[in-house]
Amino acid sequence: MLANVTVLSAAKGGVGKSLITAGLGCALALRQQETLLLDLNPLCGDISFFLAASPLSPYHLGDAAQERCDLSDVIVPSETVEGLFLAQPPSRLDELPKASQLTTWLTSLSAEFDQILLDVPAKSPCFLPAVSAASRTLLVSTPDKLSITNCDRLRTSEAGRQMRDPRLVLNRFHRRRFWEMEEFSDLDAVIDESGLQLAAVIPEDRTLSGSIVSAMERTLSYETLPFQQKAGGGAIALHCLSKRLLGVRVPLRDLDAL
Repeated sequence: MLANVTVLSAAKGGVGKSLITAGLGCALALRQQETLLLDLNPLCGDISFFLAASPLSPYHLGDAAQERCDLSDVIVPSETVEGLFLAQPPSRLDELPKASQLTTWLTSLSAEFDQILLDVPAKSPCFLPAVSAASRTLLVSTPDKLSITNCDRLRTSEAGRQMRDPRLVLNRFHRRRFWEMEEFSDLDAVIDESGLQLAAVIPEDRTLSGSIVSAMERTLSYETLPFQQKAGGGAIALHCLSKRLLGVRVPLRDLDAL
């Protein structure tokens, strides 16, 4: 188990997993943690897009997996956030690293970086070796019945049982719509349905989806911002999550402020 490796996954597509990975990576880097983002989503990997970072390397992780280059040739510093490093996803599913190869990579990289975040779809062949090596898994979900039920199915699946310290990240939370949907009575019901402890509630935040880097930089000192501030709420929640990953006890923000 590698203490500084975190897997971010999802039991359903379209829940904002890559955006959360990018924002969390920014938050950690802004806290002087040299952070590596490994994108293992060949079909729709878009972490560099969210970070407004053009690829600085002609190589991707598939090239390293196929030994067309060294792994070090793939990993490049972000153009937009100091201390943040990126690795582009393979271009095809058959170029994903094998289980033993990924484990070897992570063992080596964990000694070079303070934090490593892996964006790995639950159905990827990389999911099992990734969660087996990582110290924690964050399952990203939206607050609807289908997404939460799928989280429970993943948690209880053969691969899901290999997750260490799995936690739920509830994304795109909007208090009024949550109550209007009437799918859950409260967040305790969401936790019961998913079978997962809650790591973070990320409210809808247009400033976050518009420009992750500027949103994260603007809210770095979120403690000094008005508690009821809605603009920037998503970025603030990601800062709180980053501090929890670093071992700081941070309470969930009042839902009335979301």
